[in-house]
Amino acid sequence: MAGLREQKHQLTRNFILDTTYQILAKTGYAEMTMDEVSSQAGLSKATLYQYFPSKDDLVVSVIERRIRHEIDLVRSMDPSLPAIQRLEMMLQNGFKESYLQGLRVVPKLPLPLWKDTRLSAMRQELMDVLMSLLEEARAAGSIQHYLPAPVVAELVIGAFNVSVENLRQSLNLSFEAVCDLILKGLLYGIATPLVQAPAKPSKPRPS
Repeated sequence: MAGLREQKHQLTRNFILDTTYQILAKTGYAEMTMDEVSSQAGLSKATLYQYFPSKDDLVVSVIERRIRHEIDLVRSMDPSLPAIQRLEMMLQNGFKESYLQGLRVVPKLPLPLWKDTRLSAMRQELMDVLMSLLEEARAAGSIQHYLPAPVVAELVIGAFNVSVENLRQSLNLSFEAVCDLILKGLLYGIATPLVQAPAKPSKPRPS
């Protein structure tokens, strides 16, 4: 019975986190309320507060789970794959999923929220995983030697703040196409010539 109760508790917790994630994506942190979460989740406020004692605790748990997902994804990848390929897979998963579903949650969070010890620890763990990938790619000769790993890491994180919607409208492209361009621009910008994107064939000179 204890096992069933724990399973039900976890399912309810995950459902609350899923619901909150969608609300955050739509309205942002400032506009989100516990009343709205309880209403959309179909739970009483008393039940909601049993799982999460405050709005900040709930939001931190949402982001903590999202970062954990990215970390687990990288660690589950085949280690025999080149590091630069695993980096691309990591970006494709997190970057595309966030933008294609319109889930721009992280940029909408107030800066003080990131001082929460859970988020600080989780973000550091994500950076450690990213740095490890970058160092491995550098050792394999896949990243330009003059680019320090911390600089590349900041470039990767900064890519999540690019306004995909503005680019989509100005270029008249789909979300998928814009995401692909940003990913290629980032990855091939840091890569060595050995892993650069193939150049377009040059036009034959007139004889």
